[in-house]
Amino acid sequence: MATRDQMTARNAGCAILRWIFLPQPHLPRDSNLDQFAADGEKLTQSFGDLWSIFAVTTADLSMGQIICSLNALDKCQIDERGGLMEAVMRFHQGGVRNGNTRIGIE
Repeated sequence: MATRDQMTARNAGCAILRWIFLPQPHLPRDSNLDQFAADGEKLTQSFGDLWSIFAVTTADLSMGQIICSLNALDKCQIDERGGLMEAVMRFHQGGVRNGNTRIGIE
């Protein structure tokens, strides 16, 4: 069973970035690494900062195609679910979207 900490938008943001960066360790930009160096563990506590890194990363057309599938949103803490859904909606409405990235919700 998932713990309360695992059922957060922040945890989802960390998981998405981990999924993108681990197979391709050359991808984190200097600005991402600088932000982590400055913020340290606090970075993983801010969904907004994590989502900003996702948006900047996916805006880079050299990234190729990125497909994210978010599932079990009903398990996400209610007070964080809205922020995650709002970020995904803004992404799909064109605020920070590029043509190579798709986010599906299951």
